[in-house]
Amino acid sequence: MAEMNNPVDHLSARVTIVVSPRERFEQAEMSLAACFENTSTPFKMIYIDGGSPRPIAKTLKHEVEIRGHTYIRRNGFLTPNDARNLALPLVDTDYIAFIDNDVVFQPGWLDTLIKCADETGAGLVTPTILVGPAARMPDLSIHHAGGILEVESDDTGKTLYRRHGYEHQPYLATRDQLKRQETGCTEFHVVLARKAMIDEIGPFDPKLVGFTDEIDMALAARAKGWKIFYEPDAVVA
Repeated sequence: MAEMNNPVDHLSARVTIVVSPRERFEQAEMSLAACFENTSTPFKMIYIDGGSPRPIAKTLKHEVEIRGHTYIRRNGFLTPNDARNLALPLVDTDYIAFIDNDVVFQPGWLDTLIKCADETGAGLVTPTILVGPAARMPDLSIHHAGGILEVESDDTGKTLYRRHGYEHQPYLATRDQLKRQETGCTEFHVVLARKAMIDEIGPFDPKLVGFTDEIDMALAARAKGWKIFYEPDAVVA
């Protein structure tokens, strides 16, 4: 683990990092370490642990609480939306950075997301999301670099179209093409949300699991007039 964040920094934090479980726990300790090591901007953290094995839970609790952050455990498994909803009443910052428990980060990721939100007024900001072994970061393929989310209606009902930008393209060969722009959707692997937007669209639906949770949030945000931006200079995997 890196040197601990100074607890005094919490007082100036404009963002709360909310960590929720995805479908596994074996990378949770590595991901938490990567977050602390690569996040320089002041932040608060609320770590929601839904049923991780006890040895992992012990480490997570220690590393979160020794830095003055909040650790909440439920012994049973939680859907990601259940976990996020547990954290929401405790958030008192301008922004929320939702992250999964198996992500690694390039330095400056959070500062860059906040800068984009400040400059654009966006309700949601999505980073460049890569996929692959952490040891190869950032020499990986792109998983999500913005994307398309459209719903079309006709006499037979509604059809949803969703496509990730630059998916499966090699990041190092493609990054010069990536530009900040308004986009249609996000991924919950890492996404920055404006708290005012979350307050407006309400808590997350705990019945939605997998990719449907982020689609629901994007559609709800857009219905309320909030913009979604893609910020290429924030990079996670």
